[in-house]
Amino acid sequence: MNFPAAKRLAAFMTQFPGVDLLPGFHVHWPETVHIPLNQGLDPFREDGRTDPEYFEEVSRRAVRVLEKEMGPEDELLLVLNGYPGRPGVIPKYLKHPELKYRMDSRQTIWPDGEDRIPVTRLILPCRAEDIRWRPLLLAISGQDFGRHPQLRKAGSVYPPDVFVLNETKRTIFHMYDDRGCDLSRVERRC
Repeated sequence: MNFPAAKRLAAFMTQFPGVDLLPGFHVHWPETVHIPLNQGLDPFREDGRTDPEYFEEVSRRAVRVLEKEMGPEDELLLVLNGYPGRPGVIPKYLKHPELKYRMDSRQTIWPDGEDRIPVTRLILPCRAEDIRWRPLLLAISGQDFGRHPQLRKAGSVYPPDVFVLNETKRTIFHMYDDRGCDLSRVERRC
């Protein structure tokens, strides 16, 4: 059975031949720009504890990148990959919790070297204005430090990946952790 969100994802990805939304996806697409988010920042205070302001600043920088790349009514697909389990609860990042009922779920395999890791993929069609970007990006920025909130669920081998596919502007945004994000475009922007 095909669902609208899964069909939209498949149609969108035809614009990025050879690219799959898995770790390292950006190396397969030449029109990808890496954007460092933690440049000039230190995640630790002098006493060795993590600095909450570091994560706030990283998420502010990521929000600025997103705001430059999309309008509030742009049509998006929010894609979350869980390795191997379902990604953590996403409704708290939605401005309208009923949007979760639009979400499709698919299974795929990530061939990681000799390992074949099952991936649960959640696909949510939405608009930019539907998402609480700051808390979502804050959760991504702190995932390697065990900070809360977290997207990771028990049983996951790796933290989940969150991809923002902008159908209107034909871009893929992926913030992999506090260090940075990748922005892929169908065409080079002059």
